[in-house]
Amino acid sequence: MKRVFYCSALSAVTLPGRLGILCSLAVLAGCGSARQPWNDPHYADAMETGRSVFDLGQMGQAAGQYRLALQRAFIADDAREIHDAGFNLATAELRAGNPQGALKTLDRVEQALLLRHWPLRADLHLVRAAAYLKLGNWEGACQQARLAQKAPDSATVSAALVMEGLAEGQLGDLQGVTAVLAQLQHVPEGSVLAAGVQEVQALQAYLSHQWMAAITLAGKAAAGWRTEFDYGDMRRALSLEARALDASGDTAGAARLQTVIEASRNAEAASQK
Repeated sequence: MKRVFYCSALSAVTLPGRLGILCSLAVLAGCGSARQPWNDPHYADAMETGRSVFDLGQMGQAAGQYRLALQRAFIADDAREIHDAGFNLATAELRAGNPQGALKTLDRVEQALLLRHWPLRADLHLVRAAAYLKLGNWEGACQQARLAQKAPDSATVSAALVMEGLAEGQLGDLQGVTAVLAQLQHVPEGSVLAAGVQEVQALQAYLSHQWMAAITLAGKAAAGWRTEFDYGDMRRALSLEARALDASGDTAGAARLQTVIEASRNAEAASQK
């Protein structure tokens, strides 16, 4: 099964065909089970259409397509495709700004997979960690990110490490953040995880009272999230930059950024009505 991580931060977690952090997330392409290929054209069409509109940033439409695919997978009672469509649906809901919806989808899918004895669920912990990050549940995000690090593939493990670092940074755990960064030294500059790593580095600098480094790194992270169309993570990084500006004595700069953040949040809310 081909998996592509699309990083925006945790968000580390992406959708079929490109995750990220969450940081984002990974998305899975529909591709039948290894035992007996299941070639339902309705499922395949929904997965492919979902992937296409996801790549265009149309998360609501993507979620609708993945919801159709998940319904087909349940009709066929195919555990692999329940996993793939469910993962993608939860990721799209998360990127559409609906973390509560993503958690409900994950609950349904994980219960179904347990019933069908499907063992590969570490990547679902990754999406759950990203949802908890969006909701500000830092302890929950840490717990789920650590569970996701049991995944067999390095891409999921790296994304989970980023999410753990983001959550530990918000909890003020400098030692934990430093330990995470030591495990992420292999992440290249142009990686899809780069924005998430930069935000974790910014948190490390902030917790070490290195205000200028925190300002620079948080600004880079925000720019990275913006490139990935993950505006919630962008605002979180901008908020960190504002906190660092305020701590450095630049209260006017901090106030300006807070105004920018609020304008972005209001504009996004208006666009979803």
